[in-house]
Amino acid sequence: MEPQNQPLVVDGSVRFGRYDRPFPRVNLLEAANRLPRPVLRSRLKRWQAFQITSPGWFVNIALFHTGLLALAQVKAFDRTSQRKVLFERQLPPWAFDAPEQLLDSAMQWRGRGGSISFRNRLAQDRIEIACDVDVGKGERLTIDAVANASGLEPLVVAIPLRPGRAMYSQKGILPVAGRISCGDQQETWSEDDTALMMDDHRGFYGYVMRWDWLTTAVRQTDGSWIGLNLTRNASRDPQRYNENACWVDGRCHALPPVCFERSQTAGEERWVVRDDRGDVDLTFDVQVPGDLRLNALLIESRYRGPFGRINGVVRPAGADPVAFDDVFGMGEQFYLRV
Repeated sequence: MEPQNQPLVVDGSVRFGRYDRPFPRVNLLEAANRLPRPVLRSRLKRWQAFQITSPGWFVNIALFHTGLLALAQVKAFDRTSQRKVLFERQLPPWAFDAPEQLLDSAMQWRGRGGSISFRNRLAQDRIEIACDVDVGKGERLTIDAVANASGLEPLVVAIPLRPGRAMYSQKGILPVAGRISCGDQQETWSEDDTALMMDDHRGFYGYVMRWDWLTTAVRQTDGSWIGLNLTRNASRDPQRYNENACWVDGRCHALPPVCFERSQTAGEERWVVRDDRGDVDLTFDVQVPGDLRLNALLIESRYRGPFGRINGVVRPAGADPVAFDDVFGMGEQFYLRV
């Protein structure tokens, strides 16, 4: 995958916009700011996360760094047995850090309970993912996989937040080959039946950080893949700067800003995700809850990351409408004070 010619920040200015190639350096710490570099680093949120869709599994695997606290997380749902397994570790800030580029780098953690490794090799059109974690009851979840980025178009964004703040993200859909095992359950993945949505992220968010998110990947009857990313975040101008997109057969097509509404009826939770033009009209019915709360003086986190079923239609720019019929996916509702 060919990078852009210039990094994210040039002469202290962030190159805000929407791009289709990775930055050679995600040097957000070099943006003009009066604060000392150590203070800036403590405020920089950064993470890598992957959502893997296979015939039998849906997996979310992430390394997340708030600047003051780190988190290693693996959530996996065995759709055959309808069983969810979970691994989470709250970690000190020195446990791992995020690289400045995806062309040839690694983000990895090893410690009590397991290990997680992301080896970014986009210069060679691949990302290698490995994990081996204790999910309780004497079982371990292991993943060994390679995602193929050859010929695929990423979404790379730099978005202004409040004055003096900015965020970056690279997202995309990549076919995957590898295997997963958990206890006595095993599954082999091929690029014909398994894909992932990737999220590489950096951001100088405020003292309170909020977002809503919905994502999925689904294989069409013709063998092509559809990927979806919908986010409501702190963008100062979401009509101009957002990270909403639908991938159709490897090409990225823009979607407009959206709103999330949630309701409960007879114990069933439904999210409605729409824009104001009718280009996005989706429902997300929560099937597998996923909540994490933390209140530790300086840090408060209220995280919801359920799995569920997506129905409806999106009308991406430059592509035919895409229908989602009971497609398995993941949502997030996140509040972080740090």
